[in-house]
Amino acid sequence: MGWIRENGLGWLTRAKECMEGLDWCLVLGTCLGAVREGDLIEYDFDIDVALDKKHADEMDRIAKCLTSKGCSASVIPWTTKKGKTKFIQNYYMKVPGHIMLRNLGDKFETRKVQGVDFPVPVNPEKYLEAVYGKWKVPLTVRQWNREKKRKKWDKNKWGV
Repeated sequence: MGWIRENGLGWLTRAKECMEGLDWCLVLGTCLGAVREGDLIEYDFDIDVALDKKHADEMDRIAKCLTSKGCSASVIPWTTKKGKTKFIQNYYMKVPGHIMLRNLGDKFETRKVQGVDFPVPVNPEKYLEAVYGKWKVPLTVRQWNREKKRKKWDKNKWGV
């Protein structure tokens, strides 16, 4: 079992507790693992979560909550092509994670990660197809690294 699988659930459960009542979901490789494997992807290197932009004013509170739960969390200002934003950089047991602001809406489905329910985008299969193309068959670590170098991942195709 990889270190992300061993320690990632601790990160996710702490984030879930700190974002209770807010609109958020798993995205990117974290969503892929939840939908395809019911777990975190063994060779993934971080955890990605999106928080709806309408909750941007909650970022400082979330970071403080994560810190109170044993994480190292900071709100980082960020400038993109679309303007200024911010995200939370968080570590728990050396597992890096990110909480990004996105336009999500308020409807989600749930999927299990190691037996615990977490929100994912509505119709996660369609979301994963938009982000990754063929996503149902896992890549080997070597294939994943080669694919990552070969093409730029367009994380904005689906808006999350």
